[in-house]
Amino acid sequence: MLARQGDPEAIEKLDHGAALSPHVAHIWSYYCDLAQTRTVGMAANRLTRLEIQAWEQDEGIRLARWERRAIMAVDAEHLRIMAERADKKGG
Repeated sequence: MLARQGDPEAIEKLDHGAALSPHVAHIWSYYCDLAQTRTVGMAANRLTRLEIQAWEQDEGIRLARWERRAIMAVDAEHLRIMAERADKKGG
């Protein structure tokens, strides 16, 4: 999301980051697709199981339990890092 907004550090990391294993690369792709539809209030909200379920239905994909949990874990970590960065900028 930051790279899309023009963040130079995020673009650099995307361009020169380590390649993902083909066993999990699809998880990252799914997460990026899902994250585009996240709701935002005072801050970005976590992806919900209902949102993931609706995405599965729209895309014609049935995630395995481990895939769903992985997406939710990536989301939680992403939001944690973003909150940490916001705290550093604000304080």
